[in-house]
Amino acid sequence: MARDNWIIDADNFNISTGKDMLLLNQEMMDYLEKDNSIQSFVVATKGIGKTMLLKMKREAMAGFQMIPESGIDKFAFSDNLSRDSVELFRDLHNIESIWSIAIVMATLRRLSYEFAPDELSHFLQGLYRKRGVGSVSEYFSHLIHADRDDYFRAKADLESVLVPAYKRAVTAPIAIFIDNIDEYFNKHLDPGAAESVAGALEPELWYTAQMGLVLSFFNLHKFNHHVKLFASIRKEALARYRKELVLFQQVGERTLELRYSNLELERIFINNLRRESRDRFVDPTRIEKDPVAAWFGFPSIKHKQVKSDEDLFQYLARHTLSRPRDFMQLGKALTRLAPEERSQESVRSVVQEVSADIVGTYLSEVRPHVEAIDLQRVLPFIDTNALSRERLREICRQYNAVVVGGKAGAAVSDSRNLWIPCEAGESDCAGCEGCDVFGILYKLGFLGHLIDDGSKSTRIQKFCLPGERTFEGGSQLPDSSLYLIHPILNSTIMERNRAYIGNRDKRNIVGNGLLWQLEDEKATRRKYCAMKADICGFSKIMEQGANRTLQLKQKLAELATAENLDLESVSYSEGDAVSALERNADRAAEGAFRLLDAVRRLGLEVRVALDSGFMTVAASGAMTGTPYLHSARVEPLVEPNQIWCTEAFAKELDRLGSLYRCVDLSENPPAALAARRGASGFIVSKEGQSGLELKLFRIVRD
Repeated sequence: MARDNWIIDADNFNISTGKDMLLLNQEMMDYLEKDNSIQSFVVATKGIGKTMLLKMKREAMAGFQMIPESGIDKFAFSDNLSRDSVELFRDLHNIESIWSIAIVMATLRRLSYEFAPDELSHFLQGLYRKRGVGSVSEYFSHLIHADRDDYFRAKADLESVLVPAYKRAVTAPIAIFIDNIDEYFNKHLDPGAAESVAGALEPELWYTAQMGLVLSFFNLHKFNHHVKLFASIRKEALARYRKELVLFQQVGERTLELRYSNLELERIFINNLRRESRDRFVDPTRIEKDPVAAWFGFPSIKHKQVKSDEDLFQYLARHTLSRPRDFMQLGKALTRLAPEERSQESVRSVVQEVSADIVGTYLSEVRPHVEAIDLQRVLPFIDTNALSRERLREICRQYNAVVVGGKAGAAVSDSRNLWIPCEAGESDCAGCEGCDVFGILYKLGFLGHLIDDGSKSTRIQKFCLPGERTFEGGSQLPDSSLYLIHPILNSTIMERNRAYIGNRDKRNIVGNGLLWQLEDEKATRRKYCAMKADICGFSKIMEQGANRTLQLKQKLAELATAENLDLESVSYSEGDAVSALERNADRAAEGAFRLLDAVRRLGLEVRVALDSGFMTVAASGAMTGTPYLHSARVEPLVEPNQIWCTEAFAKELDRLGSLYRCVDLSENPPAALAARRGASGFIVSKEGQSGLELKLFRIVRD
């Protein structure tokens, strides 16, 4: 095997010899431009390639003064902290100040700046001149161990001495590179860590330390644009503050979130495969045309359950979490097989073993950031890879039945294993206080669902990618006719429930983005949120001329898509009307605000109305129901640049614990709406039609 193929740890990656293993999409190439100093923070979960991109960015910044002078400033494991330090620095703004002091001191030290005698406090003066201390991480490590008095003196020096010196002294570009902040504070997330050994522990530090750096440099950049900082941040940390920080949108402009398409992941795998020596390929003559088939000796693999041939790379990809590291781990294991050992059975065996390892590692990484779940206790209850909603409830009740000390569905006697039924009843899980087993599995990416593709006979399978929904609060399980178990769990489930092997769906291969063939079915009822939106005054825009109208129509068509609004289904018609469907009310509200913000950036105004309720889905995929009707009736009444909703939608937001707030319009209605007041709401029907009365709310974001 080539010496530097299949690199899992970025510390082992050699930029000078390994660039051909990588694939850089356009976002990454833009980030690596020397003139791009706006994007300071590379954001991703583990296994996506943050460190590797930082190393390449450092190489791209050749000619700048650097901190550190060689390599990247990688944080080592932290020393034990006192309880006083933990209490002080769990506060976001206090740890932000530490970062600011550390960055400024490291920068000035790199420039050999000299302070006047007694200009700094005794503590800070000694630290600034300390031999062997010069990087940001070294200064930070000393500062976080400072006692309370020294910290507040240092904070005073930051404002009165350090920042003024920072503004004066730095007159040429200087670049700082920081990595591994998350690992420095990892022990604070370890549930098995003991304070008697590890010192005072506080999980919040893991989050505040990373966000503190982001805020620190965001503010320092205002004082001196010559200093460029590039650092890696875990997505889990940033997600914690997504809806809490006023500056989050501006901070977001300074981040690059790493993501790869399926095609890009395939090219990364092939790039590494092509670095293998030619004599290790089963069929070297096919290397250029089909390197995967050339390596294994066969282009496809027989699916035992579905009884059809599957593209070999698709099979490999289905058993990963779609992260570059997963493919490196899988490739390294597969290339240990000698050419004569590469059979379909041996490939399956390796894939099953590696997929189980990937699951174990992934769970250890995300466990501190999601609700607790005992996966080994859940899996024996799962006996097929395609489950109905009712089957999910049954398994959830079984799981909660054996969790002593739980609430709804919990055991009332450990020895007799008795359990009580879900408090919310058969049809609604909203009131249950037990563990939301499948809501957690969905957010982790282990449980998929089916989304409408507009076809009468198929649906599209959808699994969340790591970080996509993982760190969101509340129950996120979408409505679906079936729920699907991720193939990466297959080998682990089979070990605990042999019935799973034969009970898997025999018509469909499970995998993110693959089609799902529907069985003949009657019409079903599903709960949806419907959105209707209309651009205000579009007739006046048309009076401005055909070119202006066409330009705006094109821009509206570009922004009114399911991808841009992050909604399940979006349609744009008649030049000024947008309709959308989404099963999650919180996401529907978020999509509505995305639309409102985008339209306002075009200099236009928009009215948006939302409703929630059951819709009938025919076997053909056609949908009918009151949510579309209600939102269509409410939309013309909405004030420009406002979002209104019905009582049904407001209740859905409240059930989900949404951060969006619904204001009852009956308390202080606009004049036009007040004229429509009825017995318990507002008359929203058109003139000449039977009265339709609804309670209405305005959705606001605080």
